[in-house]
Amino acid sequence: MSKNKTPKKKEQYIPTCIFCKSKPLTLEHVWPQWIEKEFSKEGEDKHIVNNYQTLSQDGSRIRYSSKLLNRHVTRMVVKKVCVSCNSGWMSRIETESKPIIKSLILDESITLTLDEQTKLARWGVLRAIIGEYADAENHKQIISKEERLNFFQTKIPSPKFKIWVGRSLVKEGAWKQFFIHFNAYQSLQNLTLLSPPEPNLQWSLFVKGAFVIIIYWSEIQCDIILPAIISHKLVQIHPLENTSFKYESILSFSEEELEYIRKNLTKHSFAIAHT
Repeated sequence: MSKNKTPKKKEQYIPTCIFCKSKPLTLEHVWPQWIEKEFSKEGEDKHIVNNYQTLSQDGSRIRYSSKLLNRHVTRMVVKKVCVSCNSGWMSRIETESKPIIKSLILDESITLTLDEQTKLARWGVLRAIIGEYADAENHKQIISKEERLNFFQTKIPSPKFKIWVGRSLVKEGAWKQFFIHFNAYQSLQNLTLLSPPEPNLQWSLFVKGAFVIIIYWSEIQCDIILPAIISHKLVQIHPLENTSFKYESILSFSEEELEYIRKNLTKHSFAIAHT
């Protein structure tokens, strides 16, 4: 007569760090906490916007939806990174970029050298990766595991990232800020699909004071054409196009232009194959 076997306990899933797979996890702010501590809260935009859009090379849309979440941008936290990453290399990226970002927020006269552009681009990639988890229940993470691992190992953004900086008009005593995250599908071919495919690219837009940064990533390594109405007010910092440039030389975005970006960035941007 066989003895009754004790049923095996189901292994409990324990989440691990999105970069190094270690544990335990700790909280990380989507926006750096120092920004809220150092700058006035008056006039803040307290919303995060998520969009999903499907595009083809000819610009046709299959589906589009938008969600506005009433949150304090600088208070959003995610629990996706381990203590070692958070207090180690991530902290070093934050520390080296803080003086640059602070000057850009305040719209100070600053020349962004090649080294400073590289530091700023590195910071932007880190924020975009973390920001993808700000609405994890309703928003799929697009930046791949392989991309996160590559960034963890090298601390260098891959060519699949495109990063631009710009300037926003600042009203005295009011620090406008927002974080916008788009998911989309984009094809180098015209689409005739009956249902939308899974997203394969993401846009992240951070605005604080005068500081504007846009981070784009796509599975398709391609050139991206921005809407003409905004492209002349942005400077690409990754891949590098300028050895240096003066921040004050960038034309400022008006409130209306920032609203245009919020609503139309993916709609009027197109991917084209490398020639």
